[in-house]
Amino acid sequence: MVKWKDVLEEAYRSAYEYQRNYGESLSLRGLFYILVSKNVIPNTVNAYKSLSRVTARARYRGEFPWYLIRDTTRQYWHMEPLERYPSEPLSEEELKEWLEERIESYTDVSVNPWADQPHRIIVVVEKEALGALVRSFIEQVWEYGVYQVCVTRGYDSATDIRRITGAINAISEDQTPVILQAGDFDPSGEDIVRDFRDRIRMLSEREDIIF
Repeated sequence: MVKWKDVLEEAYRSAYEYQRNYGESLSLRGLFYILVSKNVIPNTVNAYKSLSRVTARARYRGEFPWYLIRDTTRQYWHMEPLERYPSEPLSEEELKEWLEERIESYTDVSVNPWADQPHRIIVVVEKEALGALVRSFIEQVWEYGVYQVCVTRGYDSATDIRRITGAINAISEDQTPVILQAGDFDPSGEDIVRDFRDRIRMLSEREDIIF
């Protein structure tokens, strides 16, 4: 019988050693195969699901560092465009120096039109197949884009929940995060929405999120 407390300890050691030796984090599947090769857990679907569940709970409790496991299966895109405007006029002396350094060049600054708006929008798409379609739709009909478009692929992973929460926490305190979710209107889809919102609220520092 698998003792998951011992598995978790070995998972931490293996993930830490991999990150230290190779300079990058393991995916959950990579960690699973390492533990299988060490005969820590069997090579079964149930063992993989149990490892996912146990490591996720440990990370939520702060017992397993977030950075040791990465999620490479879920897509997300930053969709807010930058608009370019001329910089402040240069003095004659500054212009002379600049022209000497950058002939046939020009200077400009990038401005995000959402930066001074009261809200910041994140679009969450449950179905992977619809992610690119939603992104394309936003590009075509929504001139100023959105903060991010994220694909959760059903019940989102702990790693991705952490990433989305980080994006929410990075939004200015003067702006309200708004999350628009697109999913199936059935019992499973409704529970996925509930689960996503509960875990975002659990990890986020913000209390003003609008779903």
